[in-house]
Amino acid sequence: MIQEANSDFAIAFWIGPIPIPWYGLMLLFGFIAVFIISYIEWKKKKYKTFDLFLLFFVGVIVAIFGARWWYLLFNPKDFNGFISLFQFSEGRSILGSIFAIFIWLYIYTTYFASYIEFRRAFSIIIPNILIGQAIGRWGNFFDQNVYGQITDQLAFLPDFIEDHMLIDGYYRQPLFLYEAILDFLGWIIIAFFLKTNHKIKPGFHGGFYLFWYGTIRASLELLRDDKYIMKIGEIPTSFVLSFLFLFWGIFLMIYYQLYFEKIAIFNHTYGKFYYEVKIKNFKLKFFLIFNLKNKEKYKNLIRNNNLNYNNFKKLYPEQEYLEILKKYQK
Repeated sequence: MIQEANSDFAIAFWIGPIPIPWYGLMLLFGFIAVFIISYIEWKKKKYKTFDLFLLFFVGVIVAIFGARWWYLLFNPKDFNGFISLFQFSEGRSILGSIFAIFIWLYIYTTYFASYIEFRRAFSIIIPNILIGQAIGRWGNFFDQNVYGQITDQLAFLPDFIEDHMLIDGYYRQPLFLYEAILDFLGWIIIAFFLKTNHKIKPGFHGGFYLFWYGTIRASLELLRDDKYIMKIGEIPTSFVLSFLFLFWGIFLMIYYQLYFEKIAIFNHTYGKFYYEVKIKNFKLKFFLIFNLKNKEKYKNLIRNNNLNYNNFKKLYPEQEYLEILKKYQK
């Protein structure tokens, strides 16, 4: 995202000589909305409030770094030495923020708060980012940047929006509005349809977010003004990366809904539900060592009473737990 000079329209108010831009306020309002909605669901799961505060506090920092570094990674022409890594008011990419937050969430739930299962935190927090994005995109409207291609007069819009989409003598596609509406719609689908369906398993909702937002970005990239399209050579990187997010989301939806619990292994040492993805163990599977190796291991654990239903009940229905026991007791 390329920042342009602020006009008077971009300033919300002044505190003495200091201008307070609408862009910053929209980002702040978006952050508060994401936190409040996540907090409500977080408390329902009886997780510690401190963990959520830490996730969000550090999450904002890694999102800022992720946005800038991702932009530079796919726009190497804008890299002007070490200092450019910290010029956060320059080019940024929301895709980099999302990726950085995903990594931070995984690291925190795996190494710092192991009692929180990653897939559940993934489903609680990540989809709510859509609300933050829906609000934050209005910052682009006030800054009059990241707009779309030239279009006819936007008579279907309120005058307030239409008048400010007249930029450099031409009406522009209001991409901020399209994305804001689609982001909000995606959040409605997740919050009121997917999360109320008890057949949908934890982790699926986060995957749906990646799929939904990847689809939105891939679609809207086609309408962007050329100067806002990130490219390496002639390759529109944001368009390509949006498809990667889309397919990443599809993979995670399928994985968490159909396969996660089938290939999960309870790690008794840390008292947490860990998992191994079979694709990472294809070599073992190919040589038929995978099952033989773990079968004896879990037989010993069961004999020593290290695997009991108290450890499993939050993660498995009792019948599934009994099936696991049968598998390793043979």
